[in-house]
Amino acid sequence: MGSLSLAIIQHHQAEGPGRISDWCKLSGNKITRFMAPDGCLPDLNQFGGIIILGGPMDVEDNPRWMQKERSLIHSAIEINKPLIGICLGSQLLASVLGAKIYPLKQAELGWYDLRVNANVSSASLANKNLINLAVPQWHYFGFNFDSHLAPLTHKSVEIKAYSSLCPQQVFRHQQQYGIQFHPEWDAVQLAYLQQAFSEQCPEDLYAKSRMNEQTQLQHWFFNLLDTVFRSAITSDD
Repeated sequence: MGSLSLAIIQHHQAEGPGRISDWCKLSGNKITRFMAPDGCLPDLNQFGGIIILGGPMDVEDNPRWMQKERSLIHSAIEINKPLIGICLGSQLLASVLGAKIYPLKQAELGWYDLRVNANVSSASLANKNLINLAVPQWHYFGFNFDSHLAPLTHKSVEIKAYSSLCPQQVFRHQQQYGIQFHPEWDAVQLAYLQQAFSEQCPEDLYAKSRMNEQTQLQHWFFNLLDTVFRSAITSDD
């Protein structure tokens, strides 16, 4: 029976792992959480995979603790460590890979429709296996891997999802994935956010009519987690 030791890097107490914890319970994997703004980061040698969550800060702020986190991400890329960056985490990963982080003309606040590659291991979005996926969003910036902005990495980065307001929503580089939206936000996690940020939260995030969308989102995200971290799962023996 295989298991995975997974490091979760957080940037705010209220932005926890959400349904990532459910996936770990189902698959027998273990989570250790680290709070990056407190200067707490994992030793890459101690974990089979890394997930970097979102937060209310911006990449352009770049305080000392964020610089250390960027250095960790760079080291993870160098050893091709399985890694998923979500929202702020995806922008940090993208910036380390050379992408431009830019302010959106219109922020994505609430649930938005995406065109997503249904087969997360497929080679490119040119594949016809695409699905419409409604996802929760809360971000004011995006990443851009255009060739003139990221000449060293754009050919090795696959853009796997897009929306009408943000043309690059999910990308893959080796065993690292960046996800601009929040697939980890289940109903419990959304309640934590509402309690912590109250009126700052987009109202549409809490619509009770989103149960079907949450079910579809969980299916897609669990499939992605299985795909990204399959190679990192080691035997308990």
